[in-house]
Amino acid sequence: MFDKHGRIDVIVNNAGYGLSGCAEEPDEADINKILAANLTATGFIIHDSLPYLRKQGGQAAYPANSMYHTTKFGIGGFLEPAVR
Repeated sequence: MFDKHGRIDVIVNNAGYGLSGCAEEPDEADINKILAANLTATGFIIHDSLPYLRKQGGQAAYPANSMYHTTKFGIGGFLEPAVR
């Protein structure tokens, strides 16, 4: 895509699905499947786009800790409804 158009202006990714139910209901396979679709797949899209974005002068917050921040924000989102 980059070779054809020469730059990336925006990444739109609305892939994924929802899984209804309480946190203790899904089994390990269900949890792995939704994490792969909604988190890991999105991470790979960003991962593959970053070299092109960096060539264009793009920035990322805390680039050396990106995977750490991904997991911690994910845990924060998971726990948020429980602490209200």
